[in-house]
Amino acid sequence: MNWAAEEMVDADFGDIRLSQRVVKLLNSFSNNPQSSIPNACKDWYATKAAYRFFDNKKVTLENVLLPHKNKCIERIKQEKRILMVQDTTELNYSSQKDKRDVGPGHSDNDRVLFLHPLIAVTPDKVCLGISDLHYWHREELRRKTHTKKELQTLRLHHQHISEKESYRWLLGYRQATEVAIQCQDTHIIMVADRESDISDIYDEAQQTQGIKADWLIRAKVPNRVLLDEHGERDTVLLRNKLLLQVPSHVVTFTLPRRDKKPAQQVTQEIRTLRVQIHPPTGRRGKLRLRPFWVTALLAKQINGNPPKK
Repeated sequence: MNWAAEEMVDADFGDIRLSQRVVKLLNSFSNNPQSSIPNACKDWYATKAAYRFFDNKKVTLENVLLPHKNKCIERIKQEKRILMVQDTTELNYSSQKDKRDVGPGHSDNDRVLFLHPLIAVTPDKVCLGISDLHYWHREELRRKTHTKKELQTLRLHHQHISEKESYRWLLGYRQATEVAIQCQDTHIIMVADRESDISDIYDEAQQTQGIKADWLIRAKVPNRVLLDEHGERDTVLLRNKLLLQVPSHVVTFTLPRRDKKPAQQVTQEIRTLRVQIHPPTGRRGKLRLRPFWVTALLAKQINGNPPKK
């Protein structure tokens, strides 16, 4: 049994022919991941069958992904620790004027579909699969009808997280927690970049009882306001507080070659501190958040030229 047949063994489209076709398509696409459907399928019969498959009402994103998700969970259960990595990418269909369910990206002329997968990866960088996938398109560019200040006020003080595009990061954390519940012998850590540095995730993680995912998020706002041991506003901000700590570790690693920059050896001092963060000000009523505890980590390069922020 090849990998596609094994991955789709539990696929249920209500038609055995569809289950057989999805295996053939996965093999074709995996052999030619950058090709168009006609090029990947190679002949007219296979190409026509592929389009008929995608046009079939019994074929949905959910029932295509479900058997893969189940297999992904089985693989996760075999590991001691898994990183659940989430990030956003976009598919640009600007050349396809009749494409539906797409919308503006950076400009009104873009025709973009946004994808936000949650990918399971081992500490040894082996990808085990996609655990969840969130997708959406924009109806309009709000910056055309609102000033930057108006948008900031709206998003920070008047909109619930579920009304924002940033909700996808919280959904990713929730899904990582669902994986942690299903795989209780595996340490699940949700990993995300700066855009996910939102207080709603930290608040929910703190309030969630029982089994849950841990998280590792790169800070977008390093100078957060802290609370001291008396619960009062601290006079020292987060980054400065970390710099006052004695380094707990010194690590050295090779930073791979990027663009025209050669590979280089990097040495960093690692400082950590358990701190209580002051919740965002200006949020009232149901939008108000409580103070939350985080373990902050600062990696400071001490050799060569540190990368620009």
